[in-house]
Amino acid sequence: MQKSTISQTIAVIHADPAQPTTIPLPSPIAEPHQDTPQSADTEPRRTLITYVYSETDEARKNLIFFLNHGLHSAADFVFIFNGKSNASELLPQELNIQFIQRDNTCYDLGAHAEVLTEHDLWLRYDKFILMNASVRGPFMPHWAEACWSDRILSRVTEEVKLVGLSINCWPTTHVQSMVWATDREGLNLLLYPPKDRINMCFPNRQLTVEAEIGATGIILGAGKRVDVMLMKFQTETDYVAHCAKLGVWDPQSDGGYDGISIHPFETLFTKTNRGITPILLELMAKWEDQGNYTSYDYC
Repeated sequence: MQKSTISQTIAVIHADPAQPTTIPLPSPIAEPHQDTPQSADTEPRRTLITYVYSETDEARKNLIFFLNHGLHSAADFVFIFNGKSNASELLPQELNIQFIQRDNTCYDLGAHAEVLTEHDLWLRYDKFILMNASVRGPFMPHWAEACWSDRILSRVTEEVKLVGLSINCWPTTHVQSMVWATDREGLNLLLYPPKDRINMCFPNRQLTVEAEIGATGIILGAGKRVDVMLMKFQTETDYVAHCAKLGVWDPQSDGGYDGISIHPFETLFTKTNRGITPILLELMAKWEDQGNYTSYDYC
């Protein structure tokens, strides 16, 4: 599929970091937390992908890789630049690709929530991917002929409301937050649960980690399920019971996946700040660059 523009854009301003960030939208779509039914004669709502970025050398490499290989015209992309950075200059000028420049506050989850809830932006969409620049990808086998965002979002169902790359079993079972996929029902649970939520400006890292861990509990507590891309966690449907057997177990480390390392093709994205098979990562990134892989051809 070739690059194309969309008829209805997301209205996001290129904000001055010194000023409060706002997203000017038309009149309110709905009251907060209220899902609006979609009439049969309207176009299906699109997918929204939010990408949080804070400037580091590694994050810039990951961003450039994503811009080269992850962008496509079948979703709307909002890049959230936390803190001082000129990385917005790297973005292509397409109507479905917007950015917000903001102060480096609230951590990644808080930044996602701020943008999603501003003027109820999230109510314009049916499906969501929330991700950050700690991962490199997407990595897709050349024979797959599939869209990376479709593959992740295909795991979101009537029962499964939170999908990620991997699960960390410590301190309690939780879907790790570098890439999350959900739908409006799932996002509503995360933004507006009975208690602890991701919809706040986290003042310190400890609280944002607790929110990441608590998100899985929110989904499970609502009678829904979570899923991850890891093959190991497809062998049992009860992830909590599976984790109970493993104890302190985090696959996001070199050799931490039962003695091996996660292959990029298994999870589509690889965390780059954990020292996971750096030679494999660099080789696969080089090959994907040389092969001119683009998601515009598959999404």
